[in-house]
Amino acid sequence: MKHLLKLFYLTAFIAAFAMFMRAEAPYLDALDSEPFPKSFVDASKVNKPLIVLVSSKTCISSRVFLRKVVNTATVQSQISSNFIYVKADVATKEGKHFARKNGVLSLPAVYFISNDKTIKYKSKLSLDSSIIQNEMRSFIKCVNIKDQINLYMSTNNVSMKQAQIAIAEYYAKHDQKKSRSSDLKTEVYGYTLGINWFAAFEKAYIEKSQEASKLGN
Repeated sequence: MKHLLKLFYLTAFIAAFAMFMRAEAPYLDALDSEPFPKSFVDASKVNKPLIVLVSSKTCISSRVFLRKVVNTATVQSQISSNFIYVKADVATKEGKHFARKNGVLSLPAVYFISNDKTIKYKSKLSLDSSIIQNEMRSFIKCVNIKDQINLYMSTNNVSMKQAQIAIAEYYAKHDQKKSRSSDLKTEVYGYTLGINWFAAFEKAYIEKSQEASKLGN
């Protein structure tokens, strides 16, 4: 009888521990590893970045933003062509964890994340759909520039900073030929969205543009 009781308690403990592990699993550093694992797998397979909408079905602002911006034909077309679209509802465990890890203080919020998770940008929300479309185009440009920098690093055996400077010089020369009177900070922001990963790129871009402008004069 004692052996049966011990076996019963042991079985109950194992079952309770298994349930605890299943309940806690979605919270284990989900953003740093993979907040939406299947979505990141899908993004990697098709080499597309993610666009993550953090929202709530009960939030009026979220519903308005969905109706007036995200669900419009032009925005949907751009998303389907260039991104993997993920809805992070804060009523779900994954959505709540994503919002907490990213410091989301108000809804809705939109994030762009490269498929290798190294570049992330938070959208400047507006009910003007042209703004998010411009941000999407700029983010795709960021991803392309990052790929060019990585390629330059691997083929020329140089550091990331050296590669960023070399690629920035190429873009600066190209833009200098198009326009000699544009605002440099606005110009380089159009390429990088102010993302920290491109700090060396931005600095080199401005320096090379200024040098080219002096030579042109």
